[in-house]
Amino acid sequence: MADTKKRHFFRHQIYKVFHRNSAIAHFLAHRVRPAGILLLLLVPATWSLLPQYSVGAIFQLRAGVLAILGIGILWVFFRKATLA
Repeated sequence: MADTKKRHFFRHQIYKVFHRNSAIAHFLAHRVRPAGILLLLLVPATWSLLPQYSVGAIFQLRAGVLAILGIGILWVFFRKATLA
């Protein structure tokens, strides 16, 4: 009896995780483009380059990346995805 309850609980948790992740994947697949993914990868790169190079250039690069990232995040939520 206890084994069936554990199995049911496990299946329920797996279903919840799958459902949540598929919803997030669907949301991101229709709204985030490859350029946005590249931008998300550039943010840690700018932070890692900060101690190695002159401060002025890296601050400008980081400010530009973060500004574009902020606009991109707002754009994701307010744009409607259309399939043509």
